[in-house]
Amino acid sequence: MSVKTYNYYNKRAYVVGDIHGHFDIIKNQIKTYKITDSVIIFAGDIGLGFEKTEHYKQIFPKLNKVMKMQENVLLFVRGNHDDPSYFQEEKINYSNIKSIPDYSVINFYQDWDDEMKESPKFSILCVGGGISIDRQYRLNAEMASIIEYKYWHPKASKEDVEKHRKRYYWNNELPFYDIDKLDEITKEGYNIEYVVSHTSPDFCYPYTKKGIESWMRLDENLEKDADFERNTMTSIYNYLINHKHILTGWYYGHFHSHYESYYDNVKFTLLDCEHHKWDMVEIGYKPMEINI
Repeated sequence: MSVKTYNYYNKRAYVVGDIHGHFDIIKNQIKTYKITDSVIIFAGDIGLGFEKTEHYKQIFPKLNKVMKMQENVLLFVRGNHDDPSYFQEEKINYSNIKSIPDYSVINFYQDWDDEMKESPKFSILCVGGGISIDRQYRLNAEMASIIEYKYWHPKASKEDVEKHRKRYYWNNELPFYDIDKLDEITKEGYNIEYVVSHTSPDFCYPYTKKGIESWMRLDENLEKDADFERNTMTSIYNYLINHKHILTGWYYGHFHSHYESYYDNVKFTLLDCEHHKWDMVEIGYKPMEINI
């Protein structure tokens, strides 16, 4: 099966908004919320790719040991402020911390024997990607980084420049509609009850482009691409509904605020990007907001 699946047994499920590279507070937040024996899904903008690979090799092995002791699992979904290769190639792949590809399905079973005798209690579809409204600024910053490196290393090869320059933007950041994977998920019999994505369908909050007009004046294609981003997620929503998935909830980040709405009896929850206090909800058959 080309669709990646992750199966968990007797665990609770949580979703967290953007963390933007604030890996240092993960242990503290989990301790604050008293979370154990759970799967925590991060809805994009993890911050993977801005630092060199060695940076993450310093962080995640230590964090993974803590997660193993607590029997927690961290799953990272792709945002626009993430290098897509970390997710496509599953570069973060520890026993209890993983960066997962787009269209991954996370299945939650009640008992260890359930996988052999019945369907999961619920399944979550994860689809990453989004647009950087400030991408022109980011592209300029990348060019400045290249110029600076070449200035100090005039004999550097093209490969060396690419290896050492700073990264601020990835041109394959947008979400994409993959009907083949959706068909595969449906044919395998997984009923998608929840979706975790970075951005949202076009009928969800925010309902207008208020606040990005100045960026649109600097980027002639931004409005079109922003529409494409939201329309892609709407296409995914329509597919799930039209193919009789019993969709109950959809969780997303990206827009840096908290908002809840309903559309055709599906609850859509926008999670904020609070870095020092997670905006987090528990999901499952009885979703419960976590407040401290």
